[in-house]
Amino acid sequence: MGICSEGFQEGGGMNKKLAFFLGISPNFAFAAGNVAIALNRYCKGTEYDIVIYHSGVSNKDLEAFSRIPHCILRGFSLDDDFVEFMICSLPEDCRFRTREKLMCFAHFEAFALLREYENVIWLDADVLVQDDLLGLVQFGPLAFTPDGHSVGEQFFSPPQCKYDLEREAFRIDMMVLGDSLPYERIYQWCYDEARSFASYSKNPEQAIINLCLQEFHLKPAVISEKWQCFSYRPETVSARCVHFGTDRKVWNDKVLYVLYPEWYRNHMRWVELGGGVSEDYQMEGASPWDVQRMLLREQRRFFLFHKIPENSKLIIYGGGGRGHRYVEQIQRIAYYKIVAVLDKDPSNVEEFTFSVLGEASFPVLYPEEIAEAGDYDYVVIALKAEEMIREAEDILLWSGVPKEKIVWNEG
Repeated sequence: MGICSEGFQEGGGMNKKLAFFLGISPNFAFAAGNVAIALNRYCKGTEYDIVIYHSGVSNKDLEAFSRIPHCILRGFSLDDDFVEFMICSLPEDCRFRTREKLMCFAHFEAFALLREYENVIWLDADVLVQDDLLGLVQFGPLAFTPDGHSVGEQFFSPPQCKYDLEREAFRIDMMVLGDSLPYERIYQWCYDEARSFASYSKNPEQAIINLCLQEFHLKPAVISEKWQCFSYRPETVSARCVHFGTDRKVWNDKVLYVLYPEWYRNHMRWVELGGGVSEDYQMEGASPWDVQRMLLREQRRFFLFHKIPENSKLIIYGGGGRGHRYVEQIQRIAYYKIVAVLDKDPSNVEEFTFSVLGEASFPVLYPEEIAEAGDYDYVVIALKAEEMIREAEDILLWSGVPKEKIVWNEG
């Protein structure tokens, strides 16, 4: 379980109304400061606290947070026994097998915080708040965003258990909790079962909270993309909160930096307040013109999202630079499924296992072996020269691919 240096206040009917809650390691202080600044801008008319658990934020950053209204900083650490057990027990491929990454279990502390607050709203630190989030309370006492994957997919291998692993899972990047929940029992159960399921876990804290819903027969409300969505979704234009949920963050990717200038304005305010910047922040000296030049130079390498419907099954023809770029773009947003890559010399093609959102592997075949790829909707030609594109089209037509299923980036 967790240890909070500030302790807890007792309830007894005197609880505060609402806490926005974040849990961070020191390198994410600048990101949490961004969230706190935005919450103050948009959330008016209701009393609330912004409670931030941290595992050792610098004095400089603590002083900056003290200048942001509503902020309450609390030093937090997990029990040493729990940390050692999880590091030893989580699968080797699990990305949370370090003390710093195990701060993900601060999600469980949201239930304990209901000892002090009637409502707790968890927010990940890698978000941009674009509008008032006070209305999220209406979804209580329990609400999450849908994950799009099953509960079983939260594990590397399915554990033998009494729970329905085929049930659709919820994400925990935004959680709405109310004090009518049996939060004390949930809190203890989550930490206990995190140990029990550790050796299977891919997303350990998310897996346990999803099992918790079944254990306590809880039916959450669904938080729609009107309230929060990923940064690559079209709903970001009007969503109240944008989540940078892959390795590409607004602070390390020039395209996102230009797409979301409000995050950068918040960041400048954080710096003005005396806040520091960790090595994770990589936008020093970046400018919109840098991105414009990059877009003009790279536009032919952008995938054909405007031509192909979402969830289509694709074969990529061409394993060179453009093919690699197409695969990377597709897997960053999980918009399509790639079933194969074709190349005239597969032995010269680097293994296509690039992945941001999960494991990815598919065969690299000769063009005439296309039948081995199985079912597909489109073949995308990832070549540059016009004569090479025409040659590829002829090969595909000769192999029996319907002309309407062959697409490429023209111009």
